[in-house]
Amino acid sequence: MSDRPQDGQAVVLIEEATALAAHDTHAAGIVALRAAAYLESKERYDTLVAAARLFTASTSWSEAAIAWKLAADSTDHGGAKVGLLSSRAKTERSAGRWGDAVSTYREALDLAVQEFGSGSPETAAIRHDLAMTLKYTGGFVEAERHYRDALNYATAAGDSAFAAVIYHNLGGLAHACGRPTEGVEWARQGLTIRRTLKPNPVAVAADEGALAALLIDSGCGEEAESLLSRSREVFTELLGPDHYEVAVIDGNLATISLDCGDLAVAEHRALRALSGKERALGEQHPELAPTLTTLGTIRRRQGDVSGAISFHQRALSVLAEHVAPDHPLLVTVISNLQFAQSARDDGER
Repeated sequence: MSDRPQDGQAVVLIEEATALAAHDTHAAGIVALRAAAYLESKERYDTLVAAARLFTASTSWSEAAIAWKLAADSTDHGGAKVGLLSSRAKTERSAGRWGDAVSTYREALDLAVQEFGSGSPETAAIRHDLAMTLKYTGGFVEAERHYRDALNYATAAGDSAFAAVIYHNLGGLAHACGRPTEGVEWARQGLTIRRTLKPNPVAVAADEGALAALLIDSGCGEEAESLLSRSREVFTELLGPDHYEVAVIDGNLATISLDCGDLAVAEHRALRALSGKERALGEQHPELAPTLTTLGTIRRRQGDVSGAISFHQRALSVLAEHVAPDHPLLVTVISNLQFAQSARDDGER
């Protein structure tokens, strides 16, 4: 670091950020970002990366995405830039900015192919993450292509752990495309591989939960509930009761209860899921939509049509701008809203 007056200001701010990092990572990120403004070259780059990591640790996704972008823009090192772009895309996806994430992943993929080659582990990892984000937005055809390319790499490299994740996600993609039987087959293959690997209770619970979600729509509610209950126990014990994964499980358990006609239990589980998702993601995230529309259906079946309309409208508002017009979840939300509105209109006649 040089003897410029700005450098002295940067040192003070970096010391302040370091002191804050132990108890307030978000505040530390803000201070680190201010420090970076006074720096140049490698010092600026290193401080921007530190700020991005601090924002990520505090789940301040939008601020993290900005810091990752600034860090990527401050280096000419292609390999480093690939990682920075990928980190930026992850935070954009976490923020619910799925379209932005897709664009950033595509930029990272192009650069990864250029820097590492099309058959590299770095490129395969980005293909996988891009595919997962495309599945959220409704870009199913492109998502499947990237998943299969990533699976080809994992198989050739003997990376069974990565292959298990891809099987898991190919199952979810097939389900989203309206191929539930195929989805269950993919998910079962992934879980079989996972169980042969070094014990990892959280990863197994994630794969069991993913399989269970597909089994619900295949009419296998009893097996699905058993898997979900076991996954919930593992997540609660190892990740904590307020973790996002627990909320996802609660949402799927609510669907099972709804399918069984147990509206009271379904409502309790769905409200618990919504609360957990809002804590983790905020109140405007598109991933709230499945739980919101489930709650809308519960309310309608309970006879609370105005409550049903309110939940479905909120589901539509958080989802619509982030997905393709023909996305299956969006189509379902709109259909549920229209059904509730028709029930209201019939009751007013």
